[in-house]
Amino acid sequence: ERRAGVVVVARKVIVAGLREMVVTDQRLQASLEVVIDIGKLAQAAAANKNEGTGLRCEIFEVLLHVGIGRAESAKMHEEADLDGADDEMRRAMAEASISQSSAQLAKTESQLLTEMFIVYLRILRQRHLHERGAVVPVLAGITRWGQQINLELLIEIIDELRLVVEESIKLMDGLVALQGLQCAFVLLSGPAQALVTDSSWLAESMKGALGLALPAMHSAHSQSSQWPPSDCFTWDGQLAASREALERRMQAESVPSLVIRCLRAAMTCPQAYNRASDAALAELVEQLFHLALSADSYTGVAMLLEGALLLRKYHQLHVLLEEDGGLFGLGG
Repeated sequence: ERRAGVVVVARKVIVAGLREMVVTDQRLQASLEVVIDIGKLAQAAAANKNEGTGLRCEIFEVLLHVGIGRAESAKMHEEADLDGADDEMRRAMAEASISQSSAQLAKTESQLLTEMFIVYLRILRQRHLHERGAVVPVLAGITRWGQQINLELLIEIIDELRLVVEESIKLMDGLVALQGLQCAFVLLSGPAQALVTDSSWLAESMKGALGLALPAMHSAHSQSSQWPPSDCFTWDGQLAASREALERRMQAESVPSLVIRCLRAAMTCPQAYNRASDAALAELVEQLFHLALSADSYTGVAMLLEGALLLRKYHQLHVLLEEDGGLFGLGG
């Protein structure tokens, strides 16, 4: 037991160190090395296939702090610094610069994204080797940066997402199913939508995932073991809620929040409900009303609002309502 406690503490220290390193990594070279090493660990786990050799979620949570976007920021700073400078001054500034140029940074960032998504795809395909929670930050990373990678890799990831979502629904894992769906909706809102022809599974999977979300509607912070988060308190115990910390926890630990994000992503995805039948849309709104009935007051109002917005957007659904405006005539 004591040894297990030491391992837990050591793991936390290592993860905190890695997080600090990638957050402060201005050149992205160290981040690239971290991702490559994680890929090697994933390969070793696949070759070993012994219980307990899989990767844990903390290592993938570190990747969510990687500084993707620094190349664009560096380019903007370069343009601002050189604005109005003559040729001699430009040469002097270039010679004096000790920071990496935006072009070099963009190249490193592109390599980093490619390596990250190769790792993400490997974890999705080998998800049975790793702890269940490892898939959650992987899906978060794909959702955040997926539209920046090449289409060939993106199509492979979308194909794997379908398997992840459908398997999660069979295993009654609503959290992973909803996150996988949100990820698919976001990716299919970009360039990949023109290359993916079969999207019929999205609406049906959404129906199954929302059904699994029902038990988690009791609280807006349904998956959190501690609320408010510990980092929302000062050293003397006074509440000093950080909006960023609260939003970060809500994104990671709130099924109701995930339902709303997933729904909004679905409404902006041409391949989701734009091609669905009126009956499928009506069933979606009806499910939102059912979720609202079983939810606490805050969550319930949010679900009712989303349902009302859908009714406002899709006027054809009004004919499916009964005269009192409260129930659908779908035979259920």
